[in-house]
Amino acid sequence: MNFIYDIILNFNDELYESFEWEIGDTLLHVKKMPIFRLPKKDYFNIKNNKIIFDEEVSQKIYKQSNVYKNSRINGEYYIALIAFEEEAIAIKLNNKGELLQKSHLLIDEERSTLKVVHRLETTHLNYKLVNSENTNPYLTRQEKNDIKRIINKITKLYKNKEKSKLEYLYLECFNKKEKNIDIIFENLKKEVVKTSDIFNKIIDFFELIKQK
Repeated sequence: MNFIYDIILNFNDELYESFEWEIGDTLLHVKKMPIFRLPKKDYFNIKNNKIIFDEEVSQKIYKQSNVYKNSRINGEYYIALIAFEEEAIAIKLNNKGELLQKSHLLIDEERSTLKVVHRLETTHLNYKLVNSENTNPYLTRQEKNDIKRIINKITKLYKNKEKSKLEYLYLECFNKKEKNIDIIFENLKKEVVKTSDIFNKIIDFFELIKQK
């Protein structure tokens, strides 16, 4: 097995570029962890989707990593680096092989890691695609957080059956009336994910009602 040494990771449910890491994030200082060079197609399948690996993958990386915690070196159960010639990320699994979280590397550490990758043999890790995450890879962390925040606000209006507010918001966004709140709810959510001009109108709406 091949290893990379002394890198900083920031595991999250969503994959954030290192320049988007925030002060409140929990950073992991990894002393040693395994690395696998994958075919490019497999790398992007794992990076961009919900994946479950064969349990043998979890067993293979089990306790192969060491991290610094509280001035001590502790074992980390199921983490590893995956890479191809141009890019690398870290993944965290559970004992069943389910992909839980991911992390980019710091730019200089990824550059050093890729020098190692070029010397490695390509490995095939068995996995299956659970579903596509359907996220826009070009959205910033702030934009993704805004989308979650606005969807939560729309969902709250829907669950509280605040029909008049939903009807008004729909009219403002689509310039037409709609009485069915189920249709209103679904269409508004779709527009939020698109981050279109309508998304900006929705943000303005919630800013307005917050001030009242």
